Amino acid sequence: FFGENSDRRLEMFGAYNSNILNIATINNENERSTTLEIPENVIDNEYSLMIPRNLPLKKGYRKKLNIAVIGTGQIAPYKISVESIETVEVPYGKEECYKVVWTYIGRGRVPNIYAWYSTGSDKKMVKYKNQNIEFQLRSYEISKADS
Repeated sequence: FFGENSDRRLEMFGAYNSNILNIATINNENERSTTLEIPENVIDNEYSLMIPRNLPLKKGYRKKLNIAVIGTGQIAPYKISVESIETVEVPYGKEECYKVVWTYIGRGRVPNIYAWYSTGSDKKMVKYKNQNIEFQLRSYEISKADS
């Protein structure tokens, strides 16, 4: 999607088959296909922001991760680190959070990504900031499976 008044559209699909990622991009009427061989220990960029919820976060924690970026068809090496513990205020309320910094460690320069995860056992993502994009948690609900 390129803007409210734009006729240009972009659709992107990714499908995994063993260690191969098949990517199809449709831009208006033009279609492009790409394949990417996935090495071991790679996560999908769509899931990457949820990974810290499963890690033993604490101040000073660091981990290297390889991320498969569907939009570019590349593997991007990152280091995540817990920079601090901060109280963050968002529309959802005030939460004590781990401030996690995503630093690109590959070739070239890529701006850092910042995400704040609550210090509680749920480690919910409360805030996200990437260049000029910022998300803030407004509500949080856990759905319970029917008994």
